[in-house]
Amino acid sequence: MNATADKKLRTRNYNTWLRVFIAMELHRLLIYGAAFTIMGLSNAVIPILPELANLSNNSSGGFALSLLFSAYFLGALGTMLPFGILADRFGNFKFIALGIILTVISGLTILLSKNLWILLIARFIEGSACGAFLPASFAILSKLNNPGRYLGELTFLFNAGLATGAFLSGLLADTYLKGAILVFTILTFLLTIYLFSRHRRLADPEISEKASALKNSDLFRKPYRETKKLLSRSNIGLWLSSFLLNGAIGVLVAYYPDYSLGTITKTQLGISISSLYVCAMITSLFGGHFKVKEKTLIRIGLGFSALVLSLQ
Repeated sequence: MNATADKKLRTRNYNTWLRVFIAMELHRLLIYGAAFTIMGLSNAVIPILPELANLSNNSSGGFALSLLFSAYFLGALGTMLPFGILADRFGNFKFIALGIILTVISGLTILLSKNLWILLIARFIEGSACGAFLPASFAILSKLNNPGRYLGELTFLFNAGLATGAFLSGLLADTYLKGAILVFTILTFLLTIYLFSRHRRLADPEISEKASALKNSDLFRKPYRETKKLLSRSNIGLWLSSFLLNGAIGVLVAYYPDYSLGTITKTQLGISISSLYVCAMITSLFGGHFKVKEKTLIRIGLGFSALVLSLQ
């Protein structure tokens, strides 16, 4: 009798483990696909920024171009922290889904509109999609076995999406200006269909997530403590170097399409921009295998960025 009960218990535990394992693998595959498409759509806009800025026949010129570029990052910056806090409380998967849905909405809006202000709102929504997706995806993958491997794969796919988005945008621009945006919107829409068709199986791990969610009293207190620790004086050098490095690259990428207009073809422009992210993919793969301290790697990165900018 005890043997039968013990066997049933083992079978039940195995079935529970298998169900959670399958659900977590589905989560991982969905996260990987979403990372590629969300990043791809965000960068598909870059090679055609001058043309998008001129669609509504406004006279803002370079200012409109910089707004279209920065609206995405303003959306991500303004939503990443609150969405990350809320994801801890209500479940990470819900914000993965929110990021995918917002990306589809922004892609469709960019495809259908020529109005500069609507395009700016769409870019802000696109950035908000990234703000919803990133913290939740990192949180889910960090809970799996061998999180370093999965987070490395996620970073690789981020850069792969960025490179593919820029490359396809340049390649398809002469045929259809918003061709790459159409491609990545369709891919993200297919992910949305998959999301809803597998909703129950994908949502299974949320049961355990809710059990370990923050209490209402700690909803904002714990993130505040962690943010305060991140912004401590000991991390000022890291924040400053990140600001300078990413800011310099952002300025270069934002104005390069307008600067090179009439000098190189759109295909060449797409290849030029995508090469930035291909190099990031290569260095992210090999950088971890070298026995070099983090500060040394940061100095090397800043040095290369300064060299490239001086040559422009």
